[in-house]
Amino acid sequence: MTENHNRIISGPRARFVQARIRAGIFALALKRFGNPFRAYRVLKEIRKRRARIFGSARVKRYILSGGKFYFSDTIPGWPSQAFNSFVTAEISRSEQSRDFHPPIHTVIFAITNRCYLRCNHCYEWQNISASDNLSPDDLIAILHNLYGLNIHHIQLSGGEPLARFNDLIDIIGSAPEGIDFWILTSGFGLSAEKAKMLKKAGLVGADISLDHGMNSSIMSSGTTTALFSGLKKR
Repeated sequence: MTENHNRIISGPRARFVQARIRAGIFALALKRFGNPFRAYRVLKEIRKRRARIFGSARVKRYILSGGKFYFSDTIPGWPSQAFNSFVTAEISRSEQSRDFHPPIHTVIFAITNRCYLRCNHCYEWQNISASDNLSPDDLIAILHNLYGLNIHHIQLSGGEPLARFNDLIDIIGSAPEGIDFWILTSGFGLSAEKAKMLKKAGLVGADISLDHGMNSSIMSSGTTTALFSGLKKR
């Protein structure tokens, strides 16, 4: 990822970006169906379905980072092949039949069993251990296989993915270009310097659960302060 700072885009420019994104989505649907009226109907149904699940609030601002515009942690940045693949997969879901298998466009990939915390709400409690079963080479090979399946949006989790920080840098840096990487993390151990290193390696963003700070028996005020220092670093 390039070294430029993230920027928040709002107002008239955000509306212009939104119009371009919608035009690109319509072009993908038109390419799929060859009929503008059917393309419009399908996209309208997709929008209604997503509104039922995620709500109908309009996107009013975007984050510009690395030449891409982001408005959700579950949707790849635009413009990109990852975004096009996501849209194409959503369009394919509209053609469901008894034998239809929806394409996968997002994978949550647990790269470690290790975690420093002891959270009461952890659903991976049974799987937490002190060692890892897969080497960095194993993880990179799996990522290449996922890319070969046309999967471009990968969320790295665990355990705590930051427990394998050096491997995390290597994994992201060695993966094929065109994958949007996010991490699902408690933020434990995250610092401003590590945030910079992750961004330089190619990380798009992080989903940080602040619940861990409330529910962990070992998260101290000092580590919480360090976490917010890392969060402030763009």
